[in-house]
Amino acid sequence: MCGALWNRNCGLNAVPGMYEVYRDKAGFPVEEPDWVCVKNQTSTDVSQNVLSNIVPPGVDIQPYQDSFLPAMVAYDQALIGFGTIKESCLGAGRIGPLYADEPAIAEVILRRLLDSFPERKGFAMMTISNNMHSSSFLRKLGCPAKEECRRLYSSKRLMVDTSKIYAHFDINFSPF
Repeated sequence: MCGALWNRNCGLNAVPGMYEVYRDKAGFPVEEPDWVCVKNQTSTDVSQNVLSNIVPPGVDIQPYQDSFLPAMVAYDQALIGFGTIKESCLGAGRIGPLYADEPAIAEVILRRLLDSFPERKGFAMMTISNNMHSSSFLRKLGCPAKEECRRLYSSKRLMVDTSKIYAHFDINFSPF
């Protein structure tokens, strides 16, 4: 359906109760075989103090500012990590996306994102099942997995390096 309408590949995260509908009736027959999306959330507070705040040598982690971009490009044109935290509709701190070249960088970014939103009422983060480092961060935080969603596509799999994806948007539908 999506591919026929827009002539584009589309992807979605199918919650368990809708998996067959999306796969068999809505035009998303291609399933991601290597991983599933894991919804992790808790309504209780999590302590970011259990996460490392030690950055690797030569790495500087800063809150995003437009004014930093020209200096970064002039220096080495490298961005080695990126993350956001937003308030969910329930007031929880929702992490995503969180990308990094190394687990140590991702852990520090996660800690600093949580530091930046102290008034949160809970915590949520959607991860990819085969990224063991993001799973270990969640264990440290005491945040349980609540649900697994299978990733489906309308025409072909999107090949990605999941080792650098520690959290992603809670995307239910995405054309690309």
